[in-house]
Amino acid sequence: MLIQEARRRGLTVSEQEARDYLAEIKAAAEQSPELAQMLRDEAKALGLDNRQFEEQMVAAYREGLLIDKLDKALEEETPLPSEEEIDTYLAQQPGPNAIVLIPIEFQDVAAARLTYAELQALAATQSAEQFTTTFDGYARRLGDRGAGEFVHQKFRFADANELPDYARDALDKPERAMGLFERADGTAIVYLVLKSVAVSAEEARAAARAHLVQEKRMAFAYELEERLVNQAEVRIFKDRLPPAARGALGGE
Repeated sequence: MLIQEARRRGLTVSEQEARDYLAEIKAAAEQSPELAQMLRDEAKALGLDNRQFEEQMVAAYREGLLIDKLDKALEEETPLPSEEEIDTYLAQQPGPNAIVLIPIEFQDVAAARLTYAELQALAATQSAEQFTTTFDGYARRLGDRGAGEFVHQKFRFADANELPDYARDALDKPERAMGLFERADGTAIVYLVLKSVAVSAEEARAAARAHLVQEKRMAFAYELEERLVNQAEVRIFKDRLPPAARGALGGE
């Protein structure tokens, strides 16, 4: 059906195009023993000599390349997402950005500063992995957390204003960096950044557009295939069927 649709649209693939593609396959086979063996096995299974097999490949490639041209034509026909659709998509997503950190809360900023200095001294003598374990232990002890409880926090967001104040402070820190965030009310947070992924608004919009374009192209192609199936004329030649099949269809 797709072949017929491509031809209906006036799309064609010349024999030379197919032979050029075959030349590319043969060149690739010279660099890939696996591909070369696969082609030999296929020719043997079909019982064809090299010339016959190449002619069959050319015929198959003409159809395959024709479907490729149809796919490209459909891509050009697919409506692009509107700016409003992109806005809606971004609003419905949790956000392309993410930050994971371990926070330790303090009601007394002086105690936070003391712990921060203590942890800084330890960080200078330990590897990044060792210090993460050390910081995790501090968070559990000072936060009264059990061994099975999570002490890290993960935030996915599109707008940094959605984040808690200390998480916003951590955004400009590299991974494995420690920070001290002090509030005006005298409380404070000491935190360790485990992961930070920041995507600009322009990058997020470009990614959303690309995703929606792909979705629309797939939907457009699917709708075409469904339409072709529904429009297809099915003809059954009863005289060419086995007796049992003819009987099932109400024949002899």
